[in-house]
Amino acid sequence: MMTYRLTRWLPLNGKNYSVYHQLEGIAERVLFLEKILVANILACTKGLHIHLEKQLVCKIQHIADSYPVTHKGIRFMAFDLTFTANIALSDYIGIGKNASMDCGILAQVQGL
Repeated sequence: MMTYRLTRWLPLNGKNYSVYHQLEGIAERVLFLEKILVANILACTKGLHIHLEKQLVCKIQHIADSYPVTHKGIRFMAFDLTFTANIALSDYIGIGKNASMDCGILAQVQGL
């Protein structure tokens, strides 16, 4: 498992935002975000024509407080987090929405 830091990640679209806020506990919210993270990474690898031979597993280790990010007049909830995954990813790739706008930037955490 590799450890990564993900900054300004925007996992929640309109539908996911409603679902996220209806979840009762922290554990349920983390599991929900982990599923979105897996989907975001799979979308990235698909776009790069990388085919995974085994199931991708992501485990969120720490979430900093969420905070608002505005893009084109629309407010999003951004997260800074640390997670582990069974995939080697390059530093500074963009994961999720608005990756080209400096959101969802990934960096490997060394020494853990």
